[in-house]
Amino acid sequence: MRIVRIHLRDFRNIHDCVVEPSPRFNVIHGRNAQGKTNFLEALYLVASLKSFRASRNRDLVSWEAKEARETTCEAVVERRSIERTFRVVVDSGGRKASVDGKRIQRLGDYFGHFNVILFTPEDLDITKGEPSIRRRYLDRAVFNTDARHVELLREYEQALRSRNALLREAGGISLDPSVLQAFDEPLARLAARVIHARLRFLEGLRGPFGEVLSEMTGSGVGGDFRYRSSVPSFDALEGSEEEQQAALAVAVGNKLSESLRSDLARGYTGVGPHMDDVVATIDGHPLRRFGSQGQHRAFVLSLKLAEISHLESLQGYRPILLLDDVSSELDEQRGRRFMRMVEERAGQVFVTTTDVKHTRLDTSFDAWQVERGQVIMDADDHREGGQGGIGP
Repeated sequence: MRIVRIHLRDFRNIHDCVVEPSPRFNVIHGRNAQGKTNFLEALYLVASLKSFRASRNRDLVSWEAKEARETTCEAVVERRSIERTFRVVVDSGGRKASVDGKRIQRLGDYFGHFNVILFTPEDLDITKGEPSIRRRYLDRAVFNTDARHVELLREYEQALRSRNALLREAGGISLDPSVLQAFDEPLARLAARVIHARLRFLEGLRGPFGEVLSEMTGSGVGGDFRYRSSVPSFDALEGSEEEQQAALAVAVGNKLSESLRSDLARGYTGVGPHMDDVVATIDGHPLRRFGSQGQHRAFVLSLKLAEISHLESLQGYRPILLLDDVSSELDEQRGRRFMRMVEERAGQVFVTTTDVKHTRLDTSFDAWQVERGQVIMDADDHREGGQGGIGP
């Protein structure tokens, strides 16, 4: 999988640029606050229909847009010799997406052909921050392996909102069991599917993660993670997929019944995948409590590289890797080791840095300088052969 061509118009401070990147390594460099991260953000947006920074659509649109206040991000993506064009338009009314010129009506029609894995310095909060950050990371990772996960989460959240509304309307008073059952059964079934998808993903990620972490640290330090649920869950999935989900649905349903009194008192549902967490450990000790800065960094970077291997084993291709300012997180030795691992495991890569030399790449690459929102290919060729270019 690779991006063949990128066209951005009025995205933050990037007015209009067309980039034809290298199929392997692309270094986006320049001084701070020039638009390097904006460029990566646009790639992430067109791949996932989400920004990894902005919460409001209007924050993405350039204030200097001369025509309608909107931004356009377009990427031509090749996978298995097939090219498709992904386009996202963002304005005050929301986000409109199309594939090959056809407006999509369902999210499932957009996803599945274009996968990216992103690292930013803020991703260290995956191991340091609150459970909600780890849930968000996990669901995005699951989504990369199964595009249907987005719709599943939406269905679960809708069922959860409905049950919470029922609890609030009850005002702390007991509910008719038949009415409650009508809400609990679909919620338990959807919760089981979410938990099962998360467990299955973590089970598949564990092997490649251990290999990557061992190579990255070079110290024999052992890292692991486990899913900690607010309902009884399973460390190992047994039986068929249907049997696993059925067992989980029963467990969720039982826990919902047990917690009804406390749920009525607080007015919301206190058990389910929206309350779960992933516990990371280093040599058997909780990373969040006892890990050093270096161990947190190594753990998160290992997760990202392990995702590449896991996705490749499932789908037969490598996703596109986006690395934002990773050089600031690593010293010289660790930086060179990490980039060698990226060279071995990743396909197409986009990495931002303040200076090309900070990337510590031992292979050839295309370099693009960003200054005041202008993205310009370096005059000096940093690779052997190949072509890249930029248009108006």
